Amino acid sequence: MIQETDFLNVSFSVREEGGRLAETTDAEEAKKENLFDERKPYGPSLVILKDARLLKGFKEALLKAELNQKTEVKIPFAEAFGPRQEDLVRLVPLQKFREQGMDPVPGMTVTMDDYPARVQSVSGGRVRVDFNHELAGKNILYSFIIEKQVTTPEEKLEALLHEFPVLKGNPSLQKGVAEVTVPSGVTPNADYLSAKYAVVQKALLYIPEITKVVWKEEFTK
Repeated sequence: MIQETDFLNVSFSVREEGGRLAETTDAEEAKKENLFDERKPYGPSLVILKDARLLKGFKEALLKAELNQKTEVKIPFAEAFGPRQEDLVRLVPLQKFREQGMDPVPGMTVTMDDYPARVQSVSGGRVRVDFNHELAGKNILYSFIIEKQVTTPEEKLEALLHEFPVLKGNPSLQKGVAEVTVPSGVTPNADYLSAKYAVVQKALLYIPEITKVVWKEEFTK
């Protein structure tokens, strides 16, 4: 039985009610619908049931689902990405994009003030930008399979690290202290630092048996 404290490895696809594919963990399905991104890792994704960002409707469906069985569920927009908000559609001076070396075109995804957005149109020196989620105001269909139920703190820590292969970390857990050893040769770039922060934060927040994280790393020329 799935518990709210579990971590899950889930294969899933998300579609608009009308049928358009919005997201998938299946590379072949993504290729068929022209959604494939070679920079994205495909395969079962880690889902933390206690994560507050998890869609309410999806979480409820996961808690009722059986392991290794395909489940399909319709989630109304109120339990998904909410209604569209017109005040989240804004006009931004084209110059602001040019200052950042960007040439905006309709459909382009951008990050502004740390928030993702999509360019709707460019006209008269102004850019119409939509900060709504692309699925806001739409009922969505989830098709998913829970591939693995992760229950022990040791497995949860390993699952977290597996989600961030850039770290190449080796974990251990004793008496509430999680130790992550990163092999030499790993480049301490922005991706590495972001992944490190995410693992430490989630380990302390979602694995109650962990009270401290010790990070061991070594960098050489």
